[in-house]
Amino acid sequence: MKKIAVDAMGGDNAPQALVEGVNQAIRDFDDIEIVLYGDEAKIKDYLTATERVSIVHTEEKIDSDDEPTRAIRRKKQASMVLAAKDVKAGDVDAMLSAGNTGALLAAGFFIVGRIKGVERPGLMSTLPTVDGRGYDMLDLGANAENTPEHLHQYALMGSYYAENVRGIQLEEKRYSDILLVLDWATWRYNHPDGGIMPRSIQFRIHNRMIKAVNNESNMG
Repeated sequence: MKKIAVDAMGGDNAPQALVEGVNQAIRDFDDIEIVLYGDEAKIKDYLTATERVSIVHTEEKIDSDDEPTRAIRRKKQASMVLAAKDVKAGDVDAMLSAGNTGALLAAGFFIVGRIKGVERPGLMSTLPTVDGRGYDMLDLGANAENTPEHLHQYALMGSYYAENVRGIQLEEKRYSDILLVLDWATWRYNHPDGGIMPRSIQFRIHNRMIKAVNNESNMG
């Protein structure tokens, strides 16, 4: 049974939209337990689920126009902060918030902490595709600038999520494509004024282009 913390006071139309989503989640999934953080009286106005749901009361919340880092540090009893602290303590397995995105990133960075080997948090979204499977993409705006090492870390996190959460098995050739892009990005990052690209990268790009042309020819 997974225990999920929900910041009931974050985002537009809170807490109604969040609590109604919790009601539906409890109906649809029998392997989760949800803890709602926020104003108990306001939450109960919309809460219909009676099992596997609990409330941590607080009247403090982080607003959408709050400066993220300052809000996390000053609003110690905010619903988002309390949820993040419980993730850090291991009392819940994950947290969800539709509130201030910058504050959520700051909570992850300063309260929950980073995964070992990951220098910066990233925002990820699953984008739709024609076949209905979708694909996971990150970073989507958490950082203005990224080094090749950061891109490598995002690739690892995204592939882990795709395989272990969404159940999508990545093909070996996709990994080789990712590594090729990262090697090229690393070289380009270290040589901003240009230069002669290493033959190893040139050779792999050349082979990848030939394969792509052959695939197009076979499809035609």
